[in-house]
Amino acid sequence: MPLLQRPGNLWWYLVKHKGCPVPSPVLLKKWVDSFVANIRGFAARNRIPLIEFGRHERKEDVARRRLARFRHAEGVVMVGVAQEKVNGFRVFQKNRRTHQQRRDGKPPMFSFYRGSIDVNQYYFYILDRDFGLCFIKFSSYPPFNIRVWLNGHEWAKRQLDHRGVAYEELDNGFSSCADPARLQRTCDALGPEDIDAFLRDPPPGAGRA
Repeated sequence: MPLLQRPGNLWWYLVKHKGCPVPSPVLLKKWVDSFVANIRGFAARNRIPLIEFGRHERKEDVARRRLARFRHAEGVVMVGVAQEKVNGFRVFQKNRRTHQQRRDGKPPMFSFYRGSIDVNQYYFYILDRDFGLCFIKFSSYPPFNIRVWLNGHEWAKRQLDHRGVAYEELDNGFSSCADPARLQRTCDALGPEDIDAFLRDPPPGAGRA
């Protein structure tokens, strides 16, 4: 959300939009807890594995092992959790409340700034009909950044599969192809509309595991 990337934007959102007189870190915790509960609830309802990545574990290796046991044409294969350092909103108290302030009922004053923080990141690994294995990563802390990872080589392989064109694949490319001209046209055809379709047109049964 472009208008929630700066500390002043966050203050406006909490105070003016949400009507909270004191923009405190308690509000951020409630926000985070609700967001994480929704993710975990989604995984539980749809029987999707929720897996914590090991400290030095390669995430794609874990996802591909799960993919080998996946029995659907497309859908969410797993949700991986990893604690990572991100640039998020930090909070400091501008006025330390004195005994007199507590007695008078004066609220504390908080201010936000952007800083480094360790938070859980949730990786939704998805098998897509056009892009193969890909993921969408959600940060669990404001401003809740999202990253989408797609592989153009996997997209090209899927298009050739749809058309019945034989090829020998590499991990991230092609060794040979029965119709090189078709392969080149396919690679040239990948454009922003394909990525937009991936984001806006979720496949049927996206929650199945």
